[in-house]
Amino acid sequence: MSTPTRTLCVSAATGRIAAIFVVGGVVEVTKMSRIGSNSPARARSVVQKWIADFSPDILICEDVATCRNKGNHTKGILQAIADTFSAAKGNDFTLPRIQRYANKYEEAAHLAKRYKEIAHLLPKRPPIWKPEPRLMSFFEALALFETFKS
Repeated sequence: MSTPTRTLCVSAATGRIAAIFVVGGVVEVTKMSRIGSNSPARARSVVQKWIADFSPDILICEDVATCRNKGNHTKGILQAIADTFSAAKGNDFTLPRIQRYANKYEEAAHLAKRYKEIAHLLPKRPPIWKPEPRLMSFFEALALFETFKS
């Protein structure tokens, strides 16, 4: 019997980086860090710890060259994550963030139905004047996993 594939997917947004750890297609662990979003050096440190903790076979993050709707600071964080993945011993992939739905809230709702183990993390869509819920970052990471699988 083969060992299930262990995948670490990391997303970055303003004020946070988030990770999902998927084993054999099931989300086993979610992690979030505010400190990791402070600087590229801090992002590297947090991601190195996650890699050490989970020993993933596959590492996935968003491709900086193709990301939209991210500020320069967040792009720097994503690049640090990608560089950390490249330095780790594993298969690393930087993927474009493909949004297959009208908006990220519809996408997150679909993902929550598909991955019941994190459905409880699905945030409600806030009014337009409020910031994006922090928990959306988990669904961005999960969307990267879905892109990888397809």
